Amino acid sequence: MKKLTPMFASLLVLTACAQSPESIQPQYVSNIQYQDLECDQLGEELSRNSAALSQATQQQREARSDDIVGVIFLGLPVSTLSGGNVASYVARLKGERNALMRTATEKRCGLDAPTATEIVGEDEEETTSDQDDFEPMN
Repeated sequence: MKKLTPMFASLLVLTACAQSPESIQPQYVSNIQYQDLECDQLGEELSRNSAALSQATQQQREARSDDIVGVIFLGLPVSTLSGGNVASYVARLKGERNALMRTATEKRCGLDAPTATEIVGEDEEETTSDQDDFEPMN
């Protein structure tokens, strides 16, 4: 029984670590706010969202790494305790991306959103997508 207590405490502390960006579910965002935008404006908005999501994803990865190191050496999820965890922001950005894509689909715009793998993929290279050629599909 005494051996289970430290293991349980360790498990409890590890679950307090920042989530990986891949495991963060999108927050629901209504697409009503995007209904008045034209296809090219939706494309620009999607580009801004993708850039912000890429940056927030990297910040979340760093928070998770810092938490793991903190738990190993100090027994505390340092980044989460210091406000470095941006999971809610990542969730909101993912939700906005989904809302933008729903609107683009409804308007029959030919927009391609970067996939989750492109944004939060294992490689650390920045992802770029062809966001310059946005035309409505006929």
